[in-house]
Amino acid sequence: MSILKPRTVSIPIYQGDDAERLAELRMAVAVAERQATQAQAGPRRGGDPSPSEDVKAAQDAYDAFVDEAAERAAEVVVRHIGSRRFRELVADHPPRMVKDAEGNDVVHDDDTDYDVNIETFPRALLTFAEAGEDGIRTIVSPEFKSRKALEDFLDDELSDGILTQIFVTAYWHNRSGATDPKEFRYSPSTNATSG
Repeated sequence: MSILKPRTVSIPIYQGDDAERLAELRMAVAVAERQATQAQAGPRRGGDPSPSEDVKAAQDAYDAFVDEAAERAAEVVVRHIGSRRFRELVADHPPRMVKDAEGNDVVHDDDTDYDVNIETFPRALLTFAEAGEDGIRTIVSPEFKSRKALEDFLDDELSDGILTQIFVTAYWHNRSGATDPKEFRYSPSTNATSG
């Protein structure tokens, strides 16, 4: 029986052209802010809208679309698989070794950031699943009926960039430590036992 509830991380995947539209709206905010800054430096004509009103309107349009796009977005949820399982998976996919100019064995450039074989490890981590209904798995949502269905999702439905984003999130989620939420308190902690 586990004493810890597993930590999870959600990665939203925007539908269709929503990510592109969000980028356009973000750019519109940046343009409005730049124009507002320039307008503050020079004279304004009577009847012109306030630059701050333009900025607020652009920010409101962005926020409204974020909410709308978030409702449509698919969500991939990953969890850590536990230290032992992760270490074993890493050991099964050691970084590739190549010869440098002097003939020495060195880690392949692509493998240095993660210290694993970056060609094989991402798929192994993302498809990791222990047998059984309660078995630990990396991707906990959406649920897939089979490993083949998960592989088809990873290979055929996701762009390479989104696949990389999910892998990087899962990797660092397994590598990261815990933080103490008390460390970030807004008010000083009081010790009830001190007299």
